[in-house]
Amino acid sequence: MSEAMSEAGSTVDEQEYARREAAIDKGLRGVMSATLVLEAIAVLLALPVAINIDGGVGPVWVVLICLLAVALIGCCVIIKRPYALTVILGLQALMIAGWFVTPTLGVMGLVFAAVWALILWFRGELRRRLAAGTLPEPPPSGR
Repeated sequence: MSEAMSEAGSTVDEQEYARREAAIDKGLRGVMSATLVLEAIAVLLALPVAINIDGGVGPVWVVLICLLAVALIGCCVIIKRPYALTVILGLQALMIAGWFVTPTLGVMGLVFAAVWALILWFRGELRRRLAAGTLPEPPPSGR
């Protein structure tokens, strides 16, 4: 009988662990989506600077910069997918490579790369603490 209770207890613990891990992922998806939207806005706000500095960029580069902003917003749709971070980090690399088009884009790419590094560090730290059992319990919901 003790074994049956032990198995039931471990199943409950596994379910609680999975529930808390899902809650962490859900919260981080919101942060990631907000970061993507802010990044897209920053890219679009840098467009006038890119056009007016050092002779400006041509119309092809303007279209490509706008497509980068659209792709960043589009990543909000795939944020739940397992490949989302790969796509996001690839776009981040493109943004940093945009330094060759206009330094403004490259600087913003470096700033947002630091933001993404921090988000990924938080994600790893939350998961590490959850696995170690040192993550505090969330307050009970009022429902």
